[in-house]
Amino acid sequence: MNSRGALTVILLLWIFYSVIAQVDASQLFLKACYEEEVNGDLQAAIAIYEKIIERYRSNRKVVAKAVLKMALCFEQLGDKKAEDLYRKILRDYKEQTEAVLVARSRLTFLKTQTRKINPLVKYYFERVGIDPLTHISFDRKYIAFTDWTTGNLVIRNLHSGKEINLTHKTWQTSPEYAVQPIWSRDGKYLAFGWFKEPSYIELRVVSLKDKKVQVVYSNPRLYIYPQDWHPSGKEILCEAHDFSRNPPNRMVLISLPDGKMKEIIPTSYSSRGYIFSPDGAYICYDLLREGGRRIMIYSFKDSTARRVSDINIGEYGFDNPVWNASGDLVIYRSRRLGKFDLWATPVENGRPNGASFLVQSDISQYLFYMKGMKENNFQTESIKSKIMNQSAPEAFIEEFSNVSLNPDWFVYIWREANIYDYDSFGRYSLKENPGHLRYYLSPATYPASGRGYIPHFANSYWHYPAMEMSRPFSGDRWKLETKCSYYFANGANTRRIILDVHFFSRKNNDERVLRIMRDSGFPEGQSLGVKFYSLDREIVKNDSCLSPADTNRTRPFTYYFRIIRDREILQVRQSEDGRRFRTVLTTTMDESFRGCMQMLRLSSGCWFVPANTYADWDYFRLTPIK
Repeated sequence: MNSRGALTVILLLWIFYSVIAQVDASQLFLKACYEEEVNGDLQAAIAIYEKIIERYRSNRKVVAKAVLKMALCFEQLGDKKAEDLYRKILRDYKEQTEAVLVARSRLTFLKTQTRKINPLVKYYFERVGIDPLTHISFDRKYIAFTDWTTGNLVIRNLHSGKEINLTHKTWQTSPEYAVQPIWSRDGKYLAFGWFKEPSYIELRVVSLKDKKVQVVYSNPRLYIYPQDWHPSGKEILCEAHDFSRNPPNRMVLISLPDGKMKEIIPTSYSSRGYIFSPDGAYICYDLLREGGRRIMIYSFKDSTARRVSDINIGEYGFDNPVWNASGDLVIYRSRRLGKFDLWATPVENGRPNGASFLVQSDISQYLFYMKGMKENNFQTESIKSKIMNQSAPEAFIEEFSNVSLNPDWFVYIWREANIYDYDSFGRYSLKENPGHLRYYLSPATYPASGRGYIPHFANSYWHYPAMEMSRPFSGDRWKLETKCSYYFANGANTRRIILDVHFFSRKNNDERVLRIMRDSGFPEGQSLGVKFYSLDREIVKNDSCLSPADTNRTRPFTYYFRIIRDREILQVRQSEDGRRFRTVLTTTMDESFRGCMQMLRLSSGCWFVPANTYADWDYFRLTPIK
């Protein structure tokens, strides 16, 4: 081979391995993002970002993004390393303009933490609500919300704390519930949805003077979600879902008191905003279309919808718009700089009237500042650290025959400060169904195992660690039996009830988890799955465990489970009648888990609508096998 041919081969090999390195770096970066944004495991994400920085130094674009993402993780943890990393980007990666823009924005934000609260940010959250299913009155005296212990519509005086029920029911008397209240501008009325059954939510209005409730619109084929009152008080702007149509979402006006509906325009899945301008001539809203979510303004003058946002970013690019008090700004959230920031666009006569500008960077963190909270004050100690040094039995029988919980259970409930001002994020009962442990879902929660037990920001909202009930045990050969009746109420979604068995290796600090999860997705997807995984990878799973008979959402459905460990072999068996069992999963563990500490753990996750979803655990029986 001549020198020219050899040079060509070397060049091709260099190109080949450079491409491979770029692919590997990108895949590793996506893995880190998954740990950070989906699993919420910031420490695991940081470890992967560090690997990228070390291995792929020549790929400056990917490395700059890794440094930036690592800084954002440290910032969420309240670690001062974040500022050093932001400065590193400004110093060492000046040519990476996107990373530099975000780093500079974050440094500016961190430097202004001691300044006064931005009044436009405060105004924004008073109008859209921190919890998307609550609403603050225009005079800022009351907040309206659903009490998920009963399903009733409640208002609370923000000064005295006094609460008043505007509807009167219990879960024992009815599975129906109030959802998404909206104040009239004069504070005399509340419009709200009233869930009747799947695909059926009525529009109701209650007078704050005499507490009388009026059914304004009712159609068994429609979800009706009130969004805003017309300034005149004579019409209510609503989102209508008709799942028999494509697209199912529409913006509609419903007049008072006759309840006549007028369709305005088709919208999209999960459109938000739907707010009248102060003069009632326009409506701002967000719209999900190919290329991303954008901010729109609908004009009643010419029946035309016009786009306000200027670029495409993705599903969470722009959302939740509101008008300012004078109607010359539309304020909205945007991820154009990588975090949820607050932006505004000047408008006139329903059209953009100037360049959009940044109001406040990273409002997800700014919420803590508004509430006088600091994220680095959060408790991060996990239940694992509390039980690892406890004595662990090789056998126990728990049948919940007493009205107080056996002290061998460790119960973790988040009772620290939270942006929603909830009392806590956990509720259980041994009295409501005697002889059972009833585990209730709480709104805005996620199963926190492996994430450090800190609040987790995902899909536009803060979620807090769900209540965990844990019990340690030991042994390499055992059978764990349980019976559970799951009640997944109609009309709510994105809920999960979890039974985990954790295995903690004493040799290498490794961990394995066996999970049984009953799940309800959107809009009404139901599943029951079993999986075995480590904290960084899924080992084996079976997502097809739901019984064909588990279709009635008006009463609980019962499953029996047997989890069997025979040294390295792990097996899960399932039954619907307690007699005929079938094997749904079999797997193995390596020898490092011999003699390991083990933990039974009950947990859950929920969006903002638990709707009386619960699990009744009848018993847990751990017995050695020979």
